[in-house]
Amino acid sequence: MKIKEAKMRENVVTRLIAPEIVCDGCVNSIKKALSNIKGISKIDVEIQTKTVTIEHFPEITREQISEALEEIGYSTQ
Repeated sequence: MKIKEAKMRENVVTRLIAPEIVCDGCVNSIKKALSNIKGISKIDVEIQTKTVTIEHFPEITREQISEALEEIGYSTQ
């Protein structure tokens, strides 16, 4: 019997700095905006370090993530 191996996609991690992150409202807004992007599996936002860490499919680019954040008023570095 032949067993086929399913090729699994390996997620990548992107970290961005968004200087405008100052409160829990910012965290919620960012998570809501990024959760609308298909292929993102995990979103962590840290207020103290102003960082957004995103785990996602490799097809999603850093630019796509930055654009989604800029649309809701957050610049990224």
